[in-house]
Amino acid sequence: MKYWLLGILLFGLEPVFAQSDEEIFAEKMRLPRGQTVAETALTIAQSFVDAPYVSGTLESPDGEERLMANLREFDCTTFVENVLALARTRHTEKPDYQNFKYILQQIRYRGGHIRGYASRLHYFSDWLVENASAGQLVNLTELFGGEPLRKEVRFMTAHRNQYTSLSNLLSYNELSGREEEINRREIFFIPKYKTRSLEGQLQDGDLIGITSARPGLDVAHEGFVLRRNDRAYLLHASSEFGRVMLTFSPLSDYLTRNSGHNGVMVARLRN
Repeated sequence: MKYWLLGILLFGLEPVFAQSDEEIFAEKMRLPRGQTVAETALTIAQSFVDAPYVSGTLESPDGEERLMANLREFDCTTFVENVLALARTRHTEKPDYQNFKYILQQIRYRGGHIRGYASRLHYFSDWLVENASAGQLVNLTELFGGEPLRKEVRFMTAHRNQYTSLSNLLSYNELSGREEEINRREIFFIPKYKTRSLEGQLQDGDLIGITSARPGLDVAHEGFVLRRNDRAYLLHASSEFGRVMLTFSPLSDYLTRNSGHNGVMVARLRN
């Protein structure tokens, strides 16, 4: 017998995936609203602990780009985006599901408009620029001692076969153009060896993008800061453990364990 079914029979538990997105949304809107968006975001993020990690939830079966609002399962990107959209919605005068979807679209797409696959903000450094311009957040990476990230961002077009939508020549060419735009910017990151001292400057609810050592890729992972005992931990959707969780070790120790991580980007949510 499946473990989740056994739990339902023994304890009357309702599995998360039995709820609709609208029901989960309503549940999150009943959570306490913090004084800041960051406080609310962290409360909502913690309420998703143990939700399953699932990749590829933004891809539509027919290949047409459309808004996917999935509150039942997450990868690291959709976890951050959905939590931020939920927190923003909680701080509006109209905290309903349609407004949530509107805010999610503003966060996920360039200029808030869905205009094909390349209009989605696939690269975290690009996502930071767009959401900073929209007033969602402040990029603190350079201020906190960041150094230039000297690499060209081309991972997706260089690995075209890994992305079904890039079999479409128009989408491929448009995304290649977006990569060119990113590469004309100066991108900053905080090297891994600086992250132990960085922890003292981080606040609950800050956004962390973990930069990648892989050629062509800016950021490989992301999540929220949660402070405990004067150390900063990462609350994230973990592919390694298959669920939303808090890292077992503080951020700098977590980075040290993984040779594929070479530093971080840091952003703080605006109210």
